[in-house]
Amino acid sequence: MREEIKKAIDDEDPLFVSLGKMRIKDDELQEIAEYIIQTHPQVKQVLLGNNPITDKGATILATALMPLVGIEKPFKSLDLSHTLVGEQGCQALCEGLVRLNPSFFICLYGCKWQDRERAFDLQQAAIKKFYENQEKKKVESHRPSTPPDEPSPPSSSKRPRTK
Repeated sequence: MREEIKKAIDDEDPLFVSLGKMRIKDDELQEIAEYIIQTHPQVKQVLLGNNPITDKGATILATALMPLVGIEKPFKSLDLSHTLVGEQGCQALCEGLVRLNPSFFICLYGCKWQDRERAFDLQQAAIKKFYENQEKKKVESHRPSTPPDEPSPPSSSKRPRTK
């Protein structure tokens, strides 16, 4: 990781990481995300706007930042404004992060891709998936436990005849 990025993360408030305008590229994001998780586990907001981050980088972030996202976790906002993120990246972020917390906010203002209606649809699909998963967990938690293995009936010592 570049020293200026590490310094910017280390010098930040533990609840807020601002890495805007640092020329961060897609191939740096996995290491940056891992470092944030390690050093700022209670982070609330990460700003990565005004960097040349593409769909590839958004997809990396969608997976790499998952450990920080959840209903009971403080991480609530990722700013990727004025980046090169398009529809594919937006979809990856929604499927990766919004589906873990329906109130998670992803800022894509001023990005290459500006189809707000489609972005809204992607977000709504992720939110729907979140609630479906919650319902599934609820059903599974109320399912009666299986009884202990009962002894199987005694097997017949007779073998079927073969012709």
